[in-house]
Amino acid sequence: MKNIIIFDLDETVINSLHRTPNFPDGTLNLQAYLQNQTPENIAKDTLLPLVSVMRERFAAGDYIIVLTARGMIKADYDYLTDNNIPYHKIMSRDQCKTTRHYKMKDGEYKLFWIKSFLNLRQFKGKPVIMFDDAKPVKSVLRKLFPVLCAHKINRKIAK
Repeated sequence: MKNIIIFDLDETVINSLHRTPNFPDGTLNLQAYLQNQTPENIAKDTLLPLVSVMRERFAAGDYIIVLTARGMIKADYDYLTDNNIPYHKIMSRDQCKTTRHYKMKDGEYKLFWIKSFLNLRQFKGKPVIMFDDAKPVKSVLRKLFPVLCAHKINRKIAK
């Protein structure tokens, strides 16, 4: 394993705007999201340019983590498989063991998940970089490692 590369899903590698309502600060409106989380809506998602970086870094031997505020359902996992979106580990809301963690704001929730994981012996001291679209998430996690703006990178790759 060379590096640890962390990718958000929504509006980072997957365009799910048609079913992902956000608050004005860019954080997920979880209640509305859950209402729109159906296999039919998930099937309408499309890929964003950053998915090519995800695939390249996976092939190069980096450890790929999906760190998402989603509560993943079977259709989400099927979408990743069907669209060749590679990863080694997924950290998602459906894996939270307590209501307290499930109700955290996106940045706090992602910090909670990734901090303990990166303290594991095999990951300690490894270079880490993350791609995310939400300003609150970026500001919280930039205290630990570089977090790049997914919107800017997707625009650059698309040119």
